[in-house]
Amino acid sequence: MVYQVQIIIKPLEQIANPEGQAIERALAALSFSTIDSVRVGKVINFNIRAVDSSEAHELTQAICNKLLVNPVMQYSEISITAVAD
Repeated sequence: MVYQVQIIIKPLEQIANPEGQAIERALAALSFSTIDSVRVGKVINFNIRAVDSSEAHELTQAICNKLLVNPVMQYSEISITAVAD
């Protein structure tokens, strides 16, 4: 089975996020003063072949743990959707 995977990687709340702070200042300068707490992360999308969604999630979690996410500074949210084989 083929699954579409989306991984959202975000900085931990206690970690400074200078890119988010710069965007927040720029928004305020553009009169979007009701915006605050801007945090910038990244999104990674790919397809994966697995027997079922549980295996797809396990494989994706292993990829996050070994390559994509630094657990000292980041956390991830994984979304998996079945697509036509």
